[in-house]
Amino acid sequence: MKLKDEILKKEYPILTAILILFSLQYFFSAWAKLSNYVFGAADTGILLTSLWQAGHFEIPVSYAEPGEIYFFLGKHFMPMGFLYGFFFRFLPFFETGLFIHAISFLIAGIFVYLLVREITKNSWVSYIYLLCYLTVYTPPLSHFYFENWATPYLAGGLYFLFKRKYGLATVLFLLGSMFKEYISLCVAALGVVLLIKQWLGREGDLSLTEKHRRNIYFIGWFVGGLLWFVVSFFWIMEIFEPNWSDIGLFSTLGSTKEEALTGFLKNPIPVLMQMIHPVGFWYFWSWFGPLAFLPFIGFEMLLAVTPIVLLNFLASNFGAVHVGINDHYTVMLHPFIMAAGAVGWTRLSGLLDGSSAAAKNFFLGVILFIIGTAAFQGARYHLYQLKTGFFYQRVLALHTKDIQEVIKLIPSTDSVSTEEPLIPFFSFRKHIVHEKSMGLHEPSYLLWDLFYRDGLSALFEKGKQIDWKIYDYPPDTFYSSAEWETKEMTCGYEAYEPVSRTGSLLLCRKKLAAL
Repeated sequence: MKLKDEILKKEYPILTAILILFSLQYFFSAWAKLSNYVFGAADTGILLTSLWQAGHFEIPVSYAEPGEIYFFLGKHFMPMGFLYGFFFRFLPFFETGLFIHAISFLIAGIFVYLLVREITKNSWVSYIYLLCYLTVYTPPLSHFYFENWATPYLAGGLYFLFKRKYGLATVLFLLGSMFKEYISLCVAALGVVLLIKQWLGREGDLSLTEKHRRNIYFIGWFVGGLLWFVVSFFWIMEIFEPNWSDIGLFSTLGSTKEEALTGFLKNPIPVLMQMIHPVGFWYFWSWFGPLAFLPFIGFEMLLAVTPIVLLNFLASNFGAVHVGINDHYTVMLHPFIMAAGAVGWTRLSGLLDGSSAAAKNFFLGVILFIIGTAAFQGARYHLYQLKTGFFYQRVLALHTKDIQEVIKLIPSTDSVSTEEPLIPFFSFRKHIVHEKSMGLHEPSYLLWDLFYRDGLSALFEKGKQIDWKIYDYPPDTFYSSAEWETKEMTCGYEAYEPVSRTGSLLLCRKKLAAL
């Protein structure tokens, strides 16, 4: 034990440096975009507004979508939102969510490193896996999604599972499941897989008492995980949203939850065809390629994520898989992939014990080179996003000041309808309405931004053409107020104190007669 502690003490400085550097670039990459109003979209605004409402002991309701959407109770069941809402009660800032994201992935990184080290007993392999996790499996932020914050709980649960501290693992898996109703299906699947593995006699070094103890936990994970999902999805969510707002994602299977489930069971062919489609192939490649497909050798950890993989493919038109691992549909599952990859490494190393030391080292060296290359490419992508953020910081200064001035004109207690990119920046108020839903809620103010419709994409394309070296490119090239002069006002609204020096913003308020 003393020798192990001494080894870990020598590793801590390297581990600390890796995690601090990652967290800093991760935070500032998003903050540079955030401070210039080019970060996030409606989903981010809905999450932040719901957290703010929950922190004020209100039922989180989204007005950014048609109808009443009960975000933590009906759209999804995410009771942990009521706890995290306290952060936004006392710190109602956009940066609070960004900070929680950065800290969540920092903690997850610690657990991933410890997890891989516990499995492989190799510190260098653990470092390379950690770098791959942080650069490839922790994509740069483009939106805020609540389930991303479940990642450290699931990573910690897996670490304590391999440490055979099942009580701690159970607590962390339970907390992780509270971030989204279907995460518990991973816990249920993991319990089944580990039960089967034990019944097959794969753990020969365990006493009978220890096996019985493990059986109790694994059965509890299976039954508890399954019950959590069923009760959440088919009962609690049904109470708050009988007409589930996300059912459209499964439109090819049915118009209700039950129809979608039975539709798949009756005819799974369309879902299977999506899996072997090039888009589906890319999805699997992006998951397993960076780890040289070693997770397939550590298959029991991989089987734990199959329920959510299947759920993602149930969505019509590749809605949940077209982005590979760069979105919230899989981020919280990535610790399972790292665990599977670590188990795969250990098993492969054992299989190569019969060959010569030179052959074994060469083969394992090639595997590490593949993983290291993926980590290097992932680091380049993160740096590209950091560079992009500070590019915006320089070029959009005038537009950023305009938005800040316009927001000051809108009372914090009044409702606002605006275009999707600006929704998150009005999150900490009771009424923020997507422009597509304004007819249902009749907000007090309307804010349109021509620049986000045309100018930003033009600037972005121009930047790519000349490798982003346009820090002094005249922003007014992309601004034009001509369209506002011919824009037909929505009935009941009037233009209100235009302050936009760039000519891209239009702020309207309800006419006095309509108030």
